[in-house]
Amino acid sequence: MTIGRLLANLFLVGLIPVVVLVVYRREQSNTAHGLVSGIIAAVVVILALLAVRRYVPLSAGAMSTTVVVVEEAAKLCAVMLLLRRPAPTGTGPHSARNRLPTLGSTGYSVGAGFATTEHLLYLTAAPSVIVVRILTAGIIHLVTARLYSAVLAPRPAEGRYAAPRRDNHPATAPRTTRHTTSHHPSRTVRVAAATITGILLHLSYNLLAHRLDQIPSLW
Repeated sequence: MTIGRLLANLFLVGLIPVVVLVVYRREQSNTAHGLVSGIIAAVVVILALLAVRRYVPLSAGAMSTTVVVVEEAAKLCAVMLLLRRPAPTGTGPHSARNRLPTLGSTGYSVGAGFATTEHLLYLTAAPSVIVVRILTAGIIHLVTARLYSAVLAPRPAEGRYAAPRRDNHPATAPRTTRHTTSHHPSRTVRVAAATITGILLHLSYNLLAHRLDQIPSLW
């Protein structure tokens, strides 16, 4: 491997986090936390899968499925932990904006951090392989992490980031309680459906990647 190829691959690998940081430059704090969370999740996954390969004998098909399930579970946990960060504090206009977790910055930054770390396994490959992986595996990680942030985020009328309700009625006025029934699926159902969808998308990519010889030799 030449120095030129290594530098070219490093440049390509760094494109995803740079693009995410530029797009969400007004949410730098949350985006940076998301990138770091994605990197940590990917490192944990790599170490866990290396341990599985060493100590748990699995067939090629079972190992491929294990890789997908572990990776999606790690991204889901990273997004979940980000969205459980403390509520924004401070009075400045930029304080809340930079600290408040939002759907786009949270999901895409976690996916970008995860994909970037995974792509580092391919630094010795040809730059064309990196480009193909950015357009395939990279997009898969971005989409699935964004999906998890969508289903895990609190609803506008609920959660710690909800606006406080105003009571315009006098204290002595009788209150009428209106009971409404939500027709939306529960959060558990939505998270489960999103996770299954992410796993199926990832498995579909892996089937194609095996044909294109894009699965790292580590697995």
